[in-house]
Amino acid sequence: MSAAKITQARLKELLDYDPETGVFTWKFQKTSAVKAGGVAGTLGTNGYWCIKIDRKRWLAHRLAWLFVYSKFPDGNLDHRDRDRLNNAITNLRRASVSQNTSNTERLQNNETGYRGVYKSGRISWMARIVVGGKRLYGGSFRTAKLAAKKYDEMASTYFGEFARLNFSASP
Repeated sequence: MSAAKITQARLKELLDYDPETGVFTWKFQKTSAVKAGGVAGTLGTNGYWCIKIDRKRWLAHRLAWLFVYSKFPDGNLDHRDRDRLNNAITNLRRASVSQNTSNTERLQNNETGYRGVYKSGRISWMARIVVGGKRLYGGSFRTAKLAAKKYDEMASTYFGEFARLNFSASP
């Protein structure tokens, strides 16, 4: 899904985009199954909405960025609410790989119940975070909850608004 060979002008020639809902619709009848005004695209196997234009599949969130800002984003886009189908422009933001990864759910195989917490030996817990491909350790703790609090500190420091924390920040 390369950014080559599509322009904002071509995109706007074919599709309308609602920046509040993130939904693209066709401007004309494309096939007997695809009518003017019909929702453009399908759900891809990766969980993202994809739209086929000129025999090429495009990620809808990247097309939304092109539609609004007249160019593709440099690097990754992150869905603020983690919903891969919510392509409203206010839900999209530029992100580094680390920032994008930090805005994900806890891994399915995590047995501690906390992000960034790992069993270390028989009686201690370790806080760890990955930043720019490097593992950073926050120390060992008596309980998983203490390690999770340390992870939250580290995530807030390194990822700011992109951080997904174990415990909600106090108002």
